[in-house]
Amino acid sequence: MKQLINYRLFIFCYFTSCGGLLTAQTQFGSQQIIDSTVYGVTKIVTADIDNDGFLDIITSQKYFNNNKISYFLNSGSSTFGSQIILTTNVNSSEGIAVADIDDNGWNDIVAISHNPTKVIWFPNSSNGFSSEVLIDSDLTLPEDVEIADIDNDGDLDIIVLDHFNIVVYYNLGGGNFNKVTTPNNQFEYYAFSIADLDDDGFKDIIIGSGPVLVYMNNNGSFTTHDTNRSNSISNNGFCFMTHTADLDGNGTKDLIIDGNSSSEIVWYSNDGNGFFTLEQTLDFTTQCKSVSAADFNNDGNLDVFASLFQEGEVALYHNNGMGNFGNKQLISTGNIAHTVVTSTADLNNDGKTDIIWAHPLSFHLNTSVLGLDDYSVTNPTSVFPNPAENQLYIDNIKHHNYTIIDMTGKVLLQGIYKESIDVSSLSKGLYLLKMGNETAVKFLKL
Repeated sequence: MKQLINYRLFIFCYFTSCGGLLTAQTQFGSQQIIDSTVYGVTKIVTADIDNDGFLDIITSQKYFNNNKISYFLNSGSSTFGSQIILTTNVNSSEGIAVADIDDNGWNDIVAISHNPTKVIWFPNSSNGFSSEVLIDSDLTLPEDVEIADIDNDGDLDIIVLDHFNIVVYYNLGGGNFNKVTTPNNQFEYYAFSIADLDDDGFKDIIIGSGPVLVYMNNNGSFTTHDTNRSNSISNNGFCFMTHTADLDGNGTKDLIIDGNSSSEIVWYSNDGNGFFTLEQTLDFTTQCKSVSAADFNNDGNLDVFASLFQEGEVALYHNNGMGNFGNKQLISTGNIAHTVVTSTADLNNDGKTDIIWAHPLSFHLNTSVLGLDDYSVTNPTSVFPNPAENQLYIDNIKHHNYTIIDMTGKVLLQGIYKESIDVSSLSKGLYLLKMGNETAVKFLKL
């Protein structure tokens, strides 16, 4: 047991950067194209819409005569079904949101449209989706939509970022909503995020505009932007992307934006009261319109996954701890000027966060080996010699597939075990050996 505890300490230190060790790099499987004909994706949302226990993919689209709201059902075997079109009765839809609005146990879909302007709701039940329900058609130019409990009354409200207004549709139950508009006379709105910024239990709103604007929730309602909090975000140009996540692990929602007129991806730390301090530029790029934050390598820190619009790339920035991000890890390349949208979810229920992006509409499964969180450990003495030399032998096993993995999760050697394994190409260090489909691994020391 003492030996196992020491191994666990090594793994912990390795993945949390203590003692000068490096943060593990995440490994992803090959690009899996869901549908290469789905152009102009403006938003990707994941939710279980058929209640089978697996997260499905829902998209909004515009351009190329592809104005539609669609979904792709997750088969549960790391594949998705064909596109199911929910409606084409939208124009230049910039967003969708998914949640159980009517509290019947099934996730509904809410969408927005530009021309005509409208907010529509598709109720979901065991019989599938109903026809669209028009919630509102009196809007300026809806930019995005989210679903959250704004007034803390226990049901979910609909929030629309109109081009000049915040519009909240307070859920009254029974499919009825009360529309409340917070207008402004100065700014155009482009993007928004909803999060509790000052830990008072009410969800606030951050809006990307010319400046970045912070709207504080006052017991379930909004008035005007908070000047002091907004001025703490020293953005030097138009902001077209906002995202909130706890990047430094202190329990508050921090902010990621495209700074300096979309030439940077930067993050600001939240002091716990909704005032922000610039911490780091993650990358210099042109027009990053979408990021997602998740702990991809299971080290306890939220990493950032981004689409780089003009480069046609999707990339990962690992959080080395306390919000310090490393260099770009290129995950895949898509179509320049169309690789716009990202999302994250555990698509195959293996406990790891996978990535989804467009265009083309694709996903990559997270194939990282995360040490003891993924596998139990068997007796290392069945592998000999251990520490290993050039050849490795295993007791009582033949004709089994083997995989040798380094401590970052990278697969180094694979094959079928016959008499021995040639490990002469490996450097000295600690490795994991997996045999066949077993969930147990053996530690190897070279």
